[in-house]
Amino acid sequence: MALLGPTLHAVERGTGPRLILVHGVAGSCMVWDEISPGLEPYFTLTSVDLLGYGHSPKPRTAYTPGLHVESIRRTLRRMEIDPPHTFVGLSMGSNLVLEFARRWPDEVRELIGIGFPYYASEAEARVALQHNAWIRLTLRHPIVAAVATPLIWRIGRHTAGLYPNRSTLY
Repeated sequence: MALLGPTLHAVERGTGPRLILVHGVAGSCMVWDEISPGLEPYFTLTSVDLLGYGHSPKPRTAYTPGLHVESIRRTLRRMEIDPPHTFVGLSMGSNLVLEFARRWPDEVRELIGIGFPYYASEAEARVALQHNAWIRLTLRHPIVAAVATPLIWRIGRHTAGLYPNRSTLY
């Protein structure tokens, strides 16, 4: 079966049972760098850059939860990581791992949600998310964010090779 569509940049490290790590808004797989050394002796960590983030492709399309989880699933298949999966989601990543489980319940062993975002309305979310500098920039100055964010991610791409982990686009 051909796997069509974009796949994601992923970083693998550690040994033991596998955890699939999914970051939140304005993040990348690097958000897990602080806690990874403590987990690596016990778990194989597979952290992904979501579509449009970090080193993953940035197609011109609507970034829906469905597109994100399909890209995660496609990437895990290309990496030959067999289900069922244990997911750890951070913020928006928590919502995405729930969507993955809703779509493919037989492919999920466990879900862990950290900083699970829930807002009763879009207006409430916009107010609550103002503490995040990236989101604040995007909401207040979308044109500046559209220019600055790709530039900052390009700088990140040039520094990614400085870190001692296996980093691959699948």
